[in-house]
This record gives sequence, structure tokens and C-alpha cells, in this order.
Amino acid sequence: MLRSYAAIGAVSLLVLAGCSNDKDAEPEKSPSPSAPKSAAPSPTQRPAFDPPTRFGTQGAALPPEASENKISVGGTNVEPLPVTLHKTTAYIASTASLLAVDTATGRTLATITPSAGSPGATPASPWVGTNPAEAPVLWSDNGRATILSTFVVDKPATGTQKAGRAVEVVAVDAETTKSLWTAQVDVPAGLDQGVAGLAANPVGVDGTTLAVAVSYQSDEGVVAVDLAAKKALWSRTGFRPDVVGTGVVAGSDASSVSALNLADGKQKWTVPQLTAVSPLGPGLLIASGTGQVAFLDAATGKARDRSTADYTGVRCRFDGKDVTVCARTGWAAGLDATSGKTLWELPDQANTRVAPLVTAVWHGAVYGSTDNGPVVLDARSGQDREVSPGLAPMVVNEYVGIGQPPTGGSGVRSYPAAK
Repeated sequence: MLRSYAAIGAVSLLVLAGCSNDKDAEPEKSPSPSAPKSAAPSPTQRPAFDPPTRFGTQGAALPPEASENKISVGGTNVEPLPVTLHKTTAYIASTASLLAVDTATGRTLATITPSAGSPGATPASPWVGTNPAEAPVLWSDNGRATILSTFVVDKPATGTQKAGRAVEVVAVDAETTKSLWTAQVDVPAGLDQGVAGLAANPVGVDGTTLAVAVSYQSDEGVVAVDLAAKKALWSRTGFRPDVVGTGVVAGSDASSVSALNLADGKQKWTVPQLTAVSPLGPGLLIASGTGQVAFLDAATGKARDRSTADYTGVRCRFDGKDVTVCARTGWAAGLDATSGKTLWELPDQANTRVAPLVTAVWHGAVYGSTDNGPVVLDARSGQDREVSPGLAPMVVNEYVGIGQPPTGGSGVRSYPAAK
């Protein structure tokens, strides 16, 4: 089973789709690593809006790796894209490479691959969810914006050492797209079965420690990597890492939510009967089990509040500011990221407004779609902020929104922020 993507339960987001046209045709495969590259355009040449509420009508097609096995043919089944934005550059993870793509043109600026060994390929399956690649992590390394991506690689036999597999961490300068360094760490014991299906994805960083989720079918584990020393600190199996907080990595097993000390992997706390966890805000987690929800202190695991609300199939997303939006098909709510207090809920009690199908939440804005088309809500009030944004982005920052073409078509495109 693949790692949870900071969600509570499974989720399917309904995204509008239609017939394709020439502009929205399937983009060409990304160029080989030997293809010529050039620097990304300065973001100062692009208008910035924090947060954007409208997007341009002309989008640039992104490489197929940006959405491969993440969106169904009809656009009705969607998983988070393996894409992280830094200014005007999209970093797209796959099992074989990390692509740096200019969002203005869709042109690949750099193709970064592991330094040793052969990375695995994306499974040849049309089904949504069969692509294990998840978004890379953006980390500030003493003020330098750095992209961290991970790969499963084959290690050749040397001397008396048998051939095997390892997890390789790749660090890339987010400004220049240049590879900085790589480091290899061992796969947690018991997860390397010697056959296809092993996956590794970065979860998050605290200080200079990166938590990496490693999974093989339904078996899951975590490796903590010291980014300064470029070596593994510890690893553990039987634990699904979901959230990195101050000094801890929180996750779950079949019967509880717990947190491990990032320094040594020792268990700091556990809360039984809760089986999924995601970030509520700085220092806070939202966890759920059958018919119950709790707001937990990330450092101690103590519950600040509990309720009997049903969060089955709900995904919660922190806006990076002060609100977390939780949603599933037909329902959405905004929560204060400090207290967990419900700020708004849709549909409303008067039944005059419907809930959007939420696609992204960022810096006080909630992006999504209704039967009336794309819409942007205010994250704190839940009121309509823009009813004609032109796009329901799945990934967004102040320069660009990435999502399915509003006019229909396969893959995803990047659209410039216009307001």
C-alpha cells in the first residue's frame, strides 16, 4: 500500500473534464538527460499574487510525469500530483528522474537522475494510484532553497557484497536546477523483497533530518536521513510516516497513531484507536479513527479536543498560514489551525450553498469546482472570493496554478497567475 498523502482516509476529487483540443493534446515525453538545458526565466518577469484568484487562459503543457497514473481518463479520480513549485519552476518527481520544468513554456530545464545504480520505472498500469511517485520536498539549507527527491536504486555487487537495492536522496539547488549532492541509505530490513514494487518518497524535514517513507505493497517503513552527514540515522518497519513536526515524525499503524523521535527513532507517544493523521497547523495534528476525530499536540500526543465527527474519506490541507481545510465529495469545512475551531462548513445550514470539490488550499484561498465551474473561497470565512478564476489548480503558488485544462484534454498544464 502506498504511503498516505497527508490525508485522513482515501479521497476522490471530481474534476471537470471534456473533449480535448489541439492545445491540450498529450505533451511529448520529457527529453533525455543529454538534451540541452538553459536557466529558468527570472520570476521577477512574471506577475505575482499572494494568493492568486484568477489565472490566464493560455496554459503550458507539462510533461506526462506530472500526472501519470494520478488522474483517471475521465478526470473523476484524482491523486495528488508529484509536483512541487519553487517560484516559476515546477519540480516533477517520478520513479526514474526528477524534472525541473519552466512553467511558462513547459520546457524541461534539467533532468536529474540518481548518481549510482538504476532507478525503477513507473509500473505499466493505467490505473490511478499505481504510480508511487510523490511530490519532492522543498528545504531551506542555511537559506538556500533546496529540492529533495528520493529514488529506489539497484546496487551492483562488489567484492563480497551481494547486489541489492538502496534509497538514494538527491539534493538540487531550487534556483539553478543544478544537482548538489546525492546520498545512499539502506532499505529498512524486511522491506526489500528483491522484486518490483519497492517505493521511497520524502515526507518532510525538521532541521537537517529528512524522513523518507519506504513501502513494499502493504508493508511500510521509515528511514531518517541526516542531511548534513548524508547518512541514515535509523530506520523502522511497521510504521507509516505521514507528518514531520518539530523533533518528531508522526504516522500510524493498524491500531494507533504515534510519533517517533527524529533523532533516534524511539517512540515518543501513541494514541490508540486513531489510524490516520495529517497536519492541522504548526505543532498540531488532526487524527481520526472509526467515528472519532482528535486534535493532538505534535510534541506530546495530548489531545486538545475530541469529537465523534465522521471523517471517513476526508482529506485535510493546511494553507501554510492559519487555516486548515478538510473536505470530501459533497462536504468541506475550514478549521482554525491554532485552536481547531470550525470556522465554516458547506453545505450551509440554510442549504443555499454547496461545497466545492476542493483541489488546493494556499495562503488564505481555497480552490475547487462546483457544477458552476471553478471557484475560489476565502479560507477563513468560506465565502466566495472569485467565481470566475478560470482554473481549479491542484498545485499553486503566487506565480502559477497547475491543473487539468478547463476546456478538457489529457494531462495537466500550468497557467500564469493573473490576479
